[in-house]
Amino acid sequence: MSKLTYAENEKVLCFHGPLMYEAKVLKAEFWQKGSNKSGAEGPHYYVHYKGWKQTWDEWVPEERLNKYNEEGVRKQKALIEAQRARDAAEREALKAEEAAKAKTTGIVGIPGPAGRGTVRGQKRGREGEGEEEYMKRPEIKIAIPDNLKVQLVDDWEAITKNQQLVPLPRVPNVDVILDEWLIYLQNEEEEKKRIAAEVAAGLGLYFNKALGNNLLYRFERGQYQEHYKQLQGTGKAMSTVYGGEHLLRLFVNLPELLAHTTLDPESMAVLKDNLQQFLQWMDLNRRVLFVSEYVGTSSGYQNNNRG
Repeated sequence: MSKLTYAENEKVLCFHGPLMYEAKVLKAEFWQKGSNKSGAEGPHYYVHYKGWKQTWDEWVPEERLNKYNEEGVRKQKALIEAQRARDAAEREALKAEEAAKAKTTGIVGIPGPAGRGTVRGQKRGREGEGEEEYMKRPEIKIAIPDNLKVQLVDDWEAITKNQQLVPLPRVPNVDVILDEWLIYLQNEEEEKKRIAAEVAAGLGLYFNKALGNNLLYRFERGQYQEHYKQLQGTGKAMSTVYGGEHLLRLFVNLPELLAHTTLDPESMAVLKDNLQQFLQWMDLNRRVLFVSEYVGTSSGYQNNNRG
């Protein structure tokens, strides 16, 4: 058997996407030709990423691993800095594009969840609230990246027009997605990580409270009720069942929700900045966070859940 570069229980740095993360080798094997369904050959390692849930444990080829030493850590930090630079460039490009669109169109429409038509940048007071009171409320803007707007439209079309559903339970689910974002920020300053953790916790709370009443299309009600019943008595939240598709819908509603908070302007600015960074991170990882195919439904389900 050929020599393996890494040993079981060894701490390593492992590529996951464009970045490297600290991991532990759980198993080390040399795969022979025809010894596995994937057809892969050579040294392979079953790794667990530090701080990640076990659902992310995976077999990786040797080229995805680096020694956990001074040189490896330097490389890890360089990759993070390069990713930050790309993120900053994309944010600036997005701002410029949004500004250009605002000049030509004024508003951008996005299909709204729960059959509420199109969400636009129009001002509409709550029942019993005068126009003067409404105008005094701070205007909250959250820029959704174009790729995610396309995702929202495709999501709406698959469910309302094609009568399909997001396959549940989702992998990754909302809880895992929020954890993954915090892992992405693991090398940031402690204060930034603390604030991000609070934002992630808030998003999880908002999601679980808003899902049943605000984030579902009528056609999804039957599916929701089925999974809601399955979770009764388990102590688990719906954020362990639903994933990125429904979490993204939350951001359509957030401006309205945040307009009624008691946050001071400085805290609101910090919150908005974190929400924008989270959306940019979702955009960069959209191929992993969103399903490529929705599932069809039976005629019985369609008859029971039509609008």
